[in-house]
Amino acid sequence: MGGIQSSFQPAAVGLYFEILKMYKNHISMKNIKLRLPRVSAFTLTEMILVTSLTVIIGIALYRALADGIIIWQRSQRASADEEVVLFLDRFSQDLHNAVIYSRIDFKKRERSFAFPAVIRVQEDNRKTSGAVVYADQIGKVEYYFDKQHQKVYRHQANYAQALKGQYQPARELVDGVRSLRLDYANATEISSDAHQGEEGFMPAAVMVELEIIEADGRLRSIRRLINIPVATIL
Repeated sequence: MGGIQSSFQPAAVGLYFEILKMYKNHISMKNIKLRLPRVSAFTLTEMILVTSLTVIIGIALYRALADGIIIWQRSQRASADEEVVLFLDRFSQDLHNAVIYSRIDFKKRERSFAFPAVIRVQEDNRKTSGAVVYADQIGKVEYYFDKQHQKVYRHQANYAQALKGQYQPARELVDGVRSLRLDYANATEISSDAHQGEEGFMPAAVMVELEIIEADGRLRSIRRLINIPVATIL
């Protein structure tokens, strides 16, 4: 019996240490699992909230952009209308100041019209002691349409320049013009024939037809009949 006890004790001690080792390994593995980092992610509620906010902000930005475009188009149209009105008023004023003068001819074309008229010019500074003085004198005015640049221009010449066939620098009046047509009328009819009668014939009226390009690309037609008083009293 004594031999059996002596051999059993080392085996029991070894088994005890094996069990203790296994327990420690189990505890270590458990701690390792607990120390694993947690992976963060959006929940479904958070995703729905972010998506809704994005849609609301996008709609607000679209409305602001659309309103801005509409305001810009209206301002462009108002600017174009103002240019057309100023052009027609200036053309009407010059035609009312038109005169018959044998030394200054006039030319009527479908896209241009040159005629003698009373114009306001700046006097020579040497004659006015450096002061800026304007005076009325007979000169020449021409309106013409530049199809390539889609613009209407006006330039004038004082008396000396008109006799030499020269003009002062042209001034742009209307931009964005698709077409300009000038029809000339005598006392009984309107004709687009540029050589109606003699070249020196002063028409009684001019029909102005404009096609303006709107900001949105659409075309708008404008017509006005302008009388020439000096021709009607002859």
